[in-house]
Amino acid sequence: MSTLHVGVFEHLIVIYVFNNQINKRMKIKEIALEGYSGYLLKNPNSLFDQIPTRYPKKIAHHVTHKFPAQHEELPPKITSAQIIAEYWDDEMGVQAVEVMLDGSTIRPDGKTYHITWSLDPAKGAKPVMSNQLIANPHSQKRIINPPIDIVLEPKFFNN
Repeated sequence: MSTLHVGVFEHLIVIYVFNNQINKRMKIKEIALEGYSGYLLKNPNSLFDQIPTRYPKKIAHHVTHKFPAQHEELPPKITSAQIIAEYWDDEMGVQAVEVMLDGSTIRPDGKTYHITWSLDPAKGAKPVMSNQLIANPHSQKRIINPPIDIVLEPKFFNN
């Protein structure tokens, strides 16, 4: 005999089955109640010729709009998205590109819209370090002229 159980935690719902015969619990699904809203980058591989990665780990995944965000909260729809600059720091091992959405580069929290482009894991680089990279006036920067149009899809991301 098996029974279905649901665990509700502060930011997570866990659904699992408990098998009474073998006294074992098996997780079926986790649902995050909190994550972040942003835009998924469509076809990132088509952009690597224009902006080559500088570090071994390619990321080029998304643009964050709001962190944290409630479950399934989507960002506003946009009509234009462009990459306007590239940043990198060889000591940090982080590369990011600045993105302009509908004429703005500033997120609701005051940070810059960007995409973490590549990382050097050997230097301990993490995607969140892109915020620090872009805010640092000593980071290397290259203006992308003309800007590169990109396609983004509004999405909620689980943490």
